[in-house]
Amino acid sequence: MADIKGREIKVHEHGFVRVVDTMGDDAAIVQAARVSYGEGTKTVNEDAGLLNYLMKHKHSSPFEMCLSGGTRVPTAPCAGAAVKFYTMKQLADAFAEGGKRNAWVKLVNIRTVNPSTGVVTATKIKRAWKTGERAVYRVTTSAPVKRSVVLTANHPILTPEGFKSLDEGLAAGDVVMANGIPALQDDVVSEIKRRRAAGQPLTTVASALGVSASVVYKYAGGRVPRMTGFLKKPTGAHVDPRSIARRRKALGVCEAIGCGAPATDRHHIDEDPHNNALDNLSALCAKHHRHVHTMSVLEKAVQTTIESVEYVGVEDVYDLEVWDDNHTFVAEGVVVHNCEIKMHVKLPIFVARQWIRHRTANVNEVSGRYSVLPSEFYTPDTWHTQAKDNKQGSGEALDAEAQGHVTDAYTMAVEDVFEWYESTVAKDDRPYMVAREQARIVLPLSTYTEWYWKIDLSNLLHFLRLRSDPHAQAEIRAYADVIGGLVQKWVPLSWEAFEEYVLHARTLSRAQLVVLNDMLALLEGNNVDTVAGLLEEVERDKILDKREAKEMKEIFGV
Repeated sequence: MADIKGREIKVHEHGFVRVVDTMGDDAAIVQAARVSYGEGTKTVNEDAGLLNYLMKHKHSSPFEMCLSGGTRVPTAPCAGAAVKFYTMKQLADAFAEGGKRNAWVKLVNIRTVNPSTGVVTATKIKRAWKTGERAVYRVTTSAPVKRSVVLTANHPILTPEGFKSLDEGLAAGDVVMANGIPALQDDVVSEIKRRRAAGQPLTTVASALGVSASVVYKYAGGRVPRMTGFLKKPTGAHVDPRSIARRRKALGVCEAIGCGAPATDRHHIDEDPHNNALDNLSALCAKHHRHVHTMSVLEKAVQTTIESVEYVGVEDVYDLEVWDDNHTFVAEGVVVHNCEIKMHVKLPIFVARQWIRHRTANVNEVSGRYSVLPSEFYTPDTWHTQAKDNKQGSGEALDAEAQGHVTDAYTMAVEDVFEWYESTVAKDDRPYMVAREQARIVLPLSTYTEWYWKIDLSNLLHFLRLRSDPHAQAEIRAYADVIGGLVQKWVPLSWEAFEEYVLHARTLSRAQLVVLNDMLALLEGNNVDTVAGLLEEVERDKILDKREAKEMKEIFGV
C-alpha cells in the first residue's frame, strides 16, 4: 500500500485534495471477506480474485466497519454521578430525528482513549448513523474484566500493539484494551480514610468529596455493616455466601492484567454470590472490582484477554464519530476506532453543493460566519452552450471570440463583488463594519471553500462511480479523477475490481437485453451496419426509449 498522506494535489487553479488519514488496506478487506463469507469464498483463493467477486456481487460489508445496534456506549459522568449507557441505535436515532428533544445527544460525554498512552478522557459525539445490515460477531473477554461487544469483522479494537480487527487475525487468547485504574486519585482515597477515622458519617464524607456513599464505604467501611439481603434474614436461616468465598479464594495480588496491586476483594465472575466455585472467583483490588461492576469513570485503559469470538448473524449496524482527535471510543468497555479515510479538500462552492448531495460522509466545512473568505474564485478554461439533449449539461464550446468576451465580463463582475466584500466585511482591525455572516451573502458560487471529508471505502467508491462518469460536470469530475488516483494507490486491488465491475461496467434493462439478443444474431454475420440499422429501427419504433437506445449505441460503438 503506497503512502498517500500529506501531499496536496492541485485541482483547478486554487483547489486541492490532500489525504489526512487512512485505515485499512486490500489485505484487511480480503480478511474481512473471508471471515464474513467463510466457506463461500474458498474457491476464490487469491486476493485479487476475491475482491473481484465482492465487487461483482455487490458485497459491501467488507468495505465498512460497524457495531451492532444493541452495543452500549458508557458515559463519562462527573464525580459522584452515575454511569449511564446508550445503545448505538439510540444515539443514531437521536441524530437522525434531531430537534430540541434530541439535543442531549450532542451534549453527553462519552469516553475516548489515547492509543499511545492509554489515558481515558471525555469527549462528545460528533455524529452517529446507521450504515446498513452486516454480518456481526460477539467478542467476549475473560475474567476479571469480562466484557462482550458485537461488531463487524473489520472493526478495529485497541490492543497493546495498536488497532487490530478480527479480519486481521484477532482471536481468542489475544489481549485487548478495556478500562482500568481508579476513578479516585490516591490523595482522594487518603482524604476519605482520614475523614472516616475522624468519625465523620458516610453521607458527610460523600457530600464533601463529591462521591457516593458506597464508594466511601469501599475505602473506609463504617462501624455498622451494610444490611445486605442475606444479613436481613433471621440468624441461622442461611449461610453468608461471602464467607464461603473468603474461605475458598485467597487474595494475593489483583488478577487484572498489568495491575499488581494487593487484592482486597473477591469477585464473582457471573455476579451470582451463591456460585462459589473456584473458577467463578477472582481476586481484585478495590478499584478494579468497582470497575468490573459499574464501568466507572476511569483514567486509563488496561489489558484483558479475548475468551471467545462467535458469529451472531446479520443485523442492522451503526457507527459513530467523536470530536476528539484520538477517534476512539469505548463500547461495552472495549476500546474501538472510527474507520474512514479523511481528506482535506479545497473546492468551488458550486462543486461543493453537488458533492454534499452524497450524505454518507462526515463534512466539517470552513464557515464564512467566523472567517473572512479569501478572494479566490474559479474561472472555467472553456465556456459551453447549453446541451440540447440534457437539461442540466453542457453542449458545444463557444467560439474563441465569444470565449474571450465571456471570460472578461465574468472576471470583471466577480472581482467587483470581491472588492465590495473586502471593503465591507468586518475584520479584527475594523469590527464596526458589516458582520461576516451578512457580508458573505454577496459572494458568488465560484468562491472557493474548504472542508474535511471523512467516508468509508464502500461509499467512497459509490461517490466515484457517479462523479467519474463522463456525464458528470467537468469541474467535479476533476476532483473525482484525483481522488480515484489516490484510492488506486491506497487499495490497488480493490480499485482494479472497481474499474472492472463498476466504473466501466454497464447495466442493461430487460428491454435492452431483448434487443441485445437480436443484435447478437446479426453480429454472427459481422454486419456492423446492420446492427446500427437495427438500433435506429429500435429507437424509431420506440422499443427502447431515447436514453436506452443511446446507451446501447455507446456500448457497441455504433
